[in-house]
Amino acid sequence: MKSVEVREYVVCLFDFLGQREGLLRKVRNTEDITSLQGELDKISNLVQSFNDYMRQAFDVIKNKGTDVLRRLGVVEKDMPQFIERMNQVHLGIQQYSDTTLIYVGAEDGEGMGFGMFIDFCLTVAAHFLHTVSEGMLVRGAITMGKAWEIAPNCLYGPVMEDVYSMESSLANYPRIVISPNVVGRIQKLEKEAANANVPIRLLNCLAYDFDGMFILDYLSVSTVAWYTMMNVDQPALIDVLVKGLRWIRTVLESLQQSASGDVASMRVLQKYSYLRSYWNPRIDVLIEFFNKQEQIGKTPQSGTDWA
Repeated sequence: MKSVEVREYVVCLFDFLGQREGLLRKVRNTEDITSLQGELDKISNLVQSFNDYMRQAFDVIKNKGTDVLRRLGVVEKDMPQFIERMNQVHLGIQQYSDTTLIYVGAEDGEGMGFGMFIDFCLTVAAHFLHTVSEGMLVRGAITMGKAWEIAPNCLYGPVMEDVYSMESSLANYPRIVISPNVVGRIQKLEKEAANANVPIRLLNCLAYDFDGMFILDYLSVSTVAWYTMMNVDQPALIDVLVKGLRWIRTVLESLQQSASGDVASMRVLQKYSYLRSYWNPRIDVLIEFFNKQEQIGKTPQSGTDWA
């Protein structure tokens, strides 16, 4: 029997909010199998597409290493050593119902695993935007800690408890919270990169939220610039942003009109209020960013067009 090794992993847990509870209620109370099957297919397809997207996004970073490194400012002569290290990094995906855990060894590729993972999370954030535009809310957490892979795509250890606790107790809203040890590692990575004349600016893709939690700032200019560097179509991205914000506004107005005052209703209202407070101040900044991109055709000219 092959022995397992306790190592340091960086992990991210994603959870689709409200899907499990709603589906379980329908399973218990619905006798219409056809209707129930439609709901099951919807959730299954969503989870599967989310996981497929993550695998594809990681493959883009890994298999197009030269392009990624060039965009990060790595000079040609230094690329072979980076690419060799990138090829040593393995992405694990572990599924629990509608909750997905993704992870890599933090020291894989002599530390390249950590940097690739954070880059990967920025790419996944683009899909986070897509789920919002489709009316699905996701929350998550990113942390680091000790664990061991007892089988392929099956991680076990203290980091699992840590990331679950962060997601369930600290995320609270549709956002991705980031532990202080991950932020500290990013700061160290940026310092090492600066010493090597590599202009990595991952901290610009994080934000310090209203309650003191670090979050993945998926609507910052730096993060959106990353999407475009990874060949995300800008007009399509604008459409997703417009659709997402309009959907948030529509749902929030409906909730405000129909809120019954019970705890469950107020929690849902808080989630959408949080989303609006996160999106609104960033949209005008992004409009200015897009308007500066010469390759964009017709771009909204004011924040009201996005609401």
